[in-house]
Amino acid sequence: MSDGARKAREADVSRAIQQTHSELGAITFAANCAGVDPISDLIDYTEAQFNAIFGVNVKGLFFCTKHQILAMKDKGGVTVNVSSAAARTPFAGCSLYNASKSAAAMLTRSAAVEAGKHGIRVIEVAPGPIDTPMLKRYFEQERAKGSQVTEKTVEGATLLGRIGRPEDVAKAILFLCSSEASFVTAATLNVDGGFPG
Repeated sequence: MSDGARKAREADVSRAIQQTHSELGAITFAANCAGVDPISDLIDYTEAQFNAIFGVNVKGLFFCTKHQILAMKDKGGVTVNVSSAAARTPFAGCSLYNASKSAAAMLTRSAAVEAGKHGIRVIEVAPGPIDTPMLKRYFEQERAKGSQVTEKTVEGATLLGRIGRPEDVAKAILFLCSSEASFVTAATLNVDGGFPG
């Protein structure tokens, strides 16, 4: 990818934040939730897939975090980055996703170290298995391979015996953005039902 294309993407993020500020007022809280996960054995991944996964999961997260911090610099605020249980526990068929989420976790903690002096908290939320289209695709691909990994086995692997819901993650983010969590930064909140790892 050319430097021009990289700058255009960062410019898009900057423009979106400026537009949000002008239409809705000062940005105090932000959550970055995007992620992609083409499933493949490590030896079968292509360079294009590597660029796509790290482009969204790391570079996109970096641009959003950077410009959110810039927007909050004078008044403080909170940025919550959604990573994954895969940041701490590798899953087969997801090596690049695992690696990208580990990078996202460290990027979040590093950002918190630098943003604290501006009164900005930066926090990681690490979901486990959540009922999303991405997880459904994962189960479909596992079934196609004849894998023993199913919805039931994943439910049974959590301490609470269920797959999480998107609102479980949303409520955790809302808590971290609230005054109830005003002394929490550079931390990871696992929203995983006690998923192993």
